[in-house]
Amino acid sequence: MQKNKRGFTSIEIMIVLVISSILLIIFAVSRKSQIRAAYLREADVLINDIVNKQKLAYEAKNISHFSDVTSVDGFVEIGAGVTVDARRYLYFRDFKTVEATTSTFKIYVYGKDNTEANGVTIQAKYENGQIVPIVN
Repeated sequence: MQKNKRGFTSIEIMIVLVISSILLIIFAVSRKSQIRAAYLREADVLINDIVNKQKLAYEAKNISHFSDVTSVDGFVEIGAGVTVDARRYLYFRDFKTVEATTSTFKIYVYGKDNTEANGVTIQAKYENGQIVPIVN
């Protein structure tokens, strides 16, 4: 005699829940790493923008050294009409350049409040035409 099976057994439901949980954990971990990669790329873009604007101002002002600058709400004028505007970035807005000399300066880029990059500081040094990350 054959029985009509209707519905799912509790074992089948538990297996589906376990598989769903595993997939959810994998998704959460990969999403977190993707967000971190996105804000690190954004910090890299901002650092390159700062370096390029520093070089433009250095050449335009015809001076013997780069400038120490600190952004105010993501905006700063370096000089000679050259500005860095970080207000368009999602994760990083504040930055400063320090220890400026004839061929080098350090760059600090700070993560914006209320984002995943809150509290993150990216450091780099522009030295003899190269951007060198500073690892702490």
